[in-house]
Amino acid sequence: MNISEFAAEIGVNEGVVRRGIKRGRIIVSDDGSIDPTTQVERWKLTRDGSKVRSGGRGRPATASTPEASHSALATAALRDKKLEAEIELLHQRISVLAAETVDRRDMTRAIAAFSRTIRDKLIGVADRHGLQLAAACGGEPKSLMGALEATLRQTLAEIAQMRPAAPAQDASAWEARP
Repeated sequence: MNISEFAAEIGVNEGVVRRGIKRGRIIVSDDGSIDPTTQVERWKLTRDGSKVRSGGRGRPATASTPEASHSALATAALRDKKLEAEIELLHQRISVLAAETVDRRDMTRAIAAFSRTIRDKLIGVADRHGLQLAAACGGEPKSLMGALEATLRQTLAEIAQMRPAAPAQDASAWEARP
């Protein structure tokens, strides 16, 4: 069922349904459709009764009649169901947020391991490619490899001293540590 059909089903306009989707009161499937078997009941449980327009005219029932007492009890029961539905909705939102978060210690370990791998690869460049570079430049291999390794180590030491400025929004936020 699409949004306009669902709006007609529950007696509201499409804008109200779209706001309900945005606020999480209505859950839309991956293909954009709305399941009326579950979402109509969810809509009824999560709506604010004080904002619903009544179709009838006249004075509302007072607590002095049995009908009014029964109505008050039914209203309280609906309010309890609404609160339970809102709590369930909040639990669902928390579950989604918890699934999206990453443990800080795990991320720190992963970044450290990745950084060590990059460092090891860069330090090994002189040994792995020094002979080819010396042949291409026509220089003496041992001195070229030594100079290349010293330059790489100095550059890595400078990188190790850099820390991101808070908050790190982009690569320009990295600054050398004094």
